[in-house]
Amino acid sequence: MQTKEGVTYSLVQAIGGSPLVPLFYKHVAELMEAGHCTFHTFERVTNRTQAIVAEIDNKIVGFLLFNYEKKEEVMFGFLGYVHPDYRRRSIFATIMDCWCMHANINDVKYVEGFISIKHEISLRAHRKIGFELFISEHSPEYYQYKHSAYL
Repeated sequence: MQTKEGVTYSLVQAIGGSPLVPLFYKHVAELMEAGHCTFHTFERVTNRTQAIVAEIDNKIVGFLLFNYEKKEEVMFGFLGYVHPDYRRRSIFATIMDCWCMHANINDVKYVEGFISIKHEISLRAHRKIGFELFISEHSPEYYQYKHSAYL
């Protein structure tokens, strides 16, 4: 757990049974409606899905959901979100830093993910923190990133 500027960041080892589940489904539905993700996002949730969660006064204001298998060199992030009222406070950047630290501690070399080419807010946020984005050769409607976990 880490606290920075009144925001508490923590790792949720498994999202099942956590307060994150209803929030996750609500935001996935909103993002699907806006064309920023697909039903495939739901299919990525497994019993090993983890999250980095940002809270202010016990209210979840942001999160990143990710999967990884031990002994893999990549942690795969598939949904990040910061509530609009809490944007422009470096919450997303800190969530991503926490994710990279978690990957590094677990001897994972890279963090990787996809972002809809329509999702300007997410694209801007990833570029701002220094992630290099490129069009996915498998899904040209998405940008892909692969970033070293060693910051």
